[in-house]
Amino acid sequence: MTGSDPTHEDEESGRRAADRAVAVGWAWLALCACGGLALEVALGLKLGWLLDDEGVRTMARLAHAHGVGLALVVLAFGATAAPRLGARTAATSMMLIAGAVLVPIGFALGAIGHGEVDPGPGVWLVPPGALLVIGALVRTSIAAIGYARRNRNL
Repeated sequence: MTGSDPTHEDEESGRRAADRAVAVGWAWLALCACGGLALEVALGLKLGWLLDDEGVRTMARLAHAHGVGLALVVLAFGATAAPRLGARTAATSMMLIAGAVLVPIGFALGAIGHGEVDPGPGVWLVPPGALLVIGALVRTSIAAIGYARRNRNL
């Protein structure tokens, strides 16, 4: 009989998801760090399109800060949590990556077409992205607690 081993498949799926999270995390961190550098250069050169518009400046800062922070969360997930999640790894990884990309992109797009006090319509990507991140964090927390209990570390 040539049946597949579900445990081996879960481990292999977990390794692939961890590798994907690490690769995306590093790429997203590099991209968001470059965005932060561009923001600093624009501020240093006193470019009017950034200095004269508080809405654009705020949305750009939020995009940069959330992008870098969430890239680090994706990296931490790939390095520490993903190998321990088993069957949940692929879905949780995709939730986290999608949320980590949607939140900063939503802030960046919120700078486009914003009103006097309200951000532009692109900011509507932030809430679903945040829910994806929070959902992935909750799933990861539950799995990590279960893993620690199974191994008598909690």
